[in-house]
Formats: sequence, C-alpha cells, structure tokens
Amino acid sequence: MSVTVKRVDGKQHCFFELIVETEEGITVRVPFNGHELDDLEKQITRCFNED
Repeated sequence: MSVTVKRVDGKQHCFFELIVETEEGITVRVPFNGHELDDLEKQITRCFNED
C-alpha cells in the first residue's frame, strides 16, 4: 500500500489530496483542507504513540 499527500493549488484555494493506492490496483483520493490535514496528522500520531 502506498499513501501520498499532494498539495493542489487552485486559483482561489489550496487543498491537499490524500492518495491511497493498494497492491490490488485500487486508488482512493480524498481532498482535505489544511485544518483537516492537521487533524488527521494528530490522529495518526496518537495511534502510533498508543501502547
């Protein structure tokens, strides 16, 4: 599985796109704004820091 975050600059707005690609060839793209991406990063950090 591959996970990538790509910044997309539009004319008026900037957003981030989370791209997940599986070994089976399935690709999922989810758009996030900056605040949502920060929240996702905090949630992932909490998951890795749990005992």
